[in-house]
Order: sequence, then C-alpha cells, then structure tokens
Amino acid sequence: VARLRAALLEAEGLTSPPEDWTRSYFLKPSLLRYLRGRGSHELALAALQASLAWSKTTFTEILRKVEQEHPVHKNLMRKYTPEGTFGVDKRGVPVNYMRMGLRDTAGIIREVGSDTYLRFYVDKIQRDGVAFLAASLKKEGCNTTMLDSVFVLDLEGISWNRGSSTVECIIWLSDNILKDHFPEVTQVSFILNCPWYFSMGWTLLQPFIPARTKEKFRIYGVGDNFLDEL
Repeated sequence: VARLRAALLEAEGLTSPPEDWTRSYFLKPSLLRYLRGRGSHELALAALQASLAWSKTTFTEILRKVEQEHPVHKNLMRKYTPEGTFGVDKRGVPVNYMRMGLRDTAGIIREVGSDTYLRFYVDKIQRDGVAFLAASLKKEGCNTTMLDSVFVLDLEGISWNRGSSTVECIIWLSDNILKDHFPEVTQVSFILNCPWYFSMGWTLLQPFIPARTKEKFRIYGVGDNFLDEL
C-alpha cells in the first residue's frame, strides 16, 4: 500500500496527498480497494490514475450540471427515490437503504430524463464518498477497509416491470462508473423480501457470478428472519 501511494504521488507530481476530496484516492482504504479490485500494483496504479483524471473532468462536469438542474427535477428525484443513508454500521460507515419495491424507475426517467436520473446517482456516489472519507480519516491507522458500505435493498411490493427497469439502471451504473472508478465499494448487500421469481433468477445466475462477488450477497425471502445477521 505504501509503495502504491508513493507511486501515485510521483505520477501526479505531488509530494503529499491533496487537501480536497480527491484525497480519498490516497488513503490506505482506497488504495486497498484498487489493489483488491485489480490484483496487481501496476494495474492498480493505472486504474487510480484513470480515476483521478476522470474525477477532475467528467465527474466534476456531472456534479456541476447537478447543481444547475431544474428545481422541479430535483424535487421529483428526492420525492420518488425512497432511499438514502441512515445511521452507521459498527465501523462508523453510513448504511445505504433502498426501498426497491416503492421505486418507479421508468416513471422517474419519463419525467426527468435518463441523463438527469443518472447524474443524480453519480452525485449520490460523491456525497456518500464524502461521508465515507470522514469515517476513514478516523480509522486511517487501522487495517480495516473503511470505504466499502453495507447496502440494504428491500424488495417488498416490487413488480416485475418496476424491478426490470431498476436493474437496467443499476447494471449501467456498475458497468460504466462503479467498476472502473469505485471498485470494491460494497462490503455486503442484504436483499430482503425477495419474491419467488427473484430467488429463481438468482439460482440460475449464481454459476456465472465471481465467487468474491457472490460472497457479498445475503438473500432473504418474504418472511425470513434477517435481523440477527443484519
């Protein structure tokens, strides 16, 4: 980790980590995430440099557009996206809760447009990152990764149509943003109140999911007791 930090500082022409929010890339937990996600020092360094460049250009432009977004669109997104960070886990990291069964992704996109919808979630990632950074700064001397989060996804009341549109957006975010610029951000995901067809689909997909990824999911059907593990 120390060698990777030194190499990143040298590559960026710095003698010490910056004081702005990009400081998170130089923290031990973040460096560990890239090492685990890429598997080698060289690949992790290349990915970190690419993410830093992205954060200073594309990411910054997305956040600027969010600030300029029409107030009506902002209010619609806040009102009809039943999710957010509530409380913290035992490490002090914010926990993300999502009421997937109450979210009408297709309807929101119809009203605000797909670009606004996706910008909203990139902005949420940034705001979560600030909260995770604050938690990590308190734990910088420890060996625990503090930039990965616990996710709780409640599927109660979800329909096939609503679920399909939501999954499509999650896949897009994962493939285009999370995979390259926010690796290993999930510690564990609790998926609760799963309908029978979700459980069937999960069984079919499991052989194609990497073991490391599969270990991060906890699946509970309707009526199952999840509170003890959560």
